Amino acid sequence: MAYFIDVLLAGIALGVFIFLWGERLWGAALMFFNVAIAGLVAFNLYEPVAQILVDNVWDVGGYVDVLVYGGLFWLVLIALRVITDFTMPKQVRFPALVDLLGRVAFALGTGALAAAIVMTLFETAPVGRKVFGAIAADDRAPFNLGLDHAWLGFIEQIAKRRSGPMARGGRSVAPEHPVDFRAQTWLDKRQASRAKLFGGGGEGEGG
Repeated sequence: MAYFIDVLLAGIALGVFIFLWGERLWGAALMFFNVAIAGLVAFNLYEPVAQILVDNVWDVGGYVDVLVYGGLFWLVLIALRVITDFTMPKQVRFPALVDLLGRVAFALGTGALAAAIVMTLFETAPVGRKVFGAIAADDRAPFNLGLDHAWLGFIEQIAKRRSGPMARGGRSVAPEHPVDFRAQTWLDKRQASRAKLFGGGGEGEGG
């Protein structure tokens, strides 16, 4: 199962890369920043929004975090894409070599970002103490690259300068476990939250 998750995340990154290849440097750069901003907004807002839904509107148990996180990400990403399509130039021409190298860099970066965000989505979902019984908090998917760790480390640096979910503490499944500023601690607490749902992780944990 761990290998399947590695392949899935790598496939997501590759698919984004292929999609953005036709956008050239300008389009790939815009999409990179759109995905990064959407990911940051979704990560910082999903816990308070999920809490409001649970308290006042809609309680779907352990699924609320992943649904809100994913929903916010797509809403913000679509909104940013529409805004940039209407307000930014359709294309900016660069020298051929600059266009090629920049396109590769931004397409790869956006693919890696997308895979990292999908992995953190899995980590907020009720999919076992280990993610799908295979990926523990200290594992570095896909293929030992640790894309989610890198993404959370970036968020950690931002969180140190402002209040946010990493400063407030994790509500969600295990509100008694505060989340501090360390990315690894967020991962550990999410694993503990999932373990609580599954009675300590009694589900099968295959490799």
